[in-house]
Amino acid sequence: MQETENTIAEFDALLDAASDRMEAETAELRERNRRLESLLAEKTAVVKNLEDAWKVAQISAQLRREIRSLYGACCGYCGVCEEDVGSELTLDHFQPVARLGQDTRENLVYCCFACNAFKGDY
Repeated sequence: MQETENTIAEFDALLDAASDRMEAETAELRERNRRLESLLAEKTAVVKNLEDAWKVAQISAQLRREIRSLYGACCGYCGVCEEDVGSELTLDHFQPVARLGQDTRENLVYCCFACNAFKGDY
């Protein structure tokens, strides 16, 4: 009988040790998963920004010239002109690409960098 009790006690000790190891490993895996999810969210945001930039890059040179001409080479928001800033201005999506805005003449605004940055995705 004593031998059976010793075997049960040894088994319980092994079971407790295994359970403790599993809890520790589970905690490590949860932390690792949390870090990976955070990294994935960051990488997803980077990819989205690159996709948005690629979409802007897809606007044809002809359409860029038309929008520039339509606005008289001046910002459609604040009125500053290329002559004032010393370079060409940027194109802005009035309704942002992030909010399903299209690369159409009606949705593009010729604007200075400051106005484009200030507006952001709004």
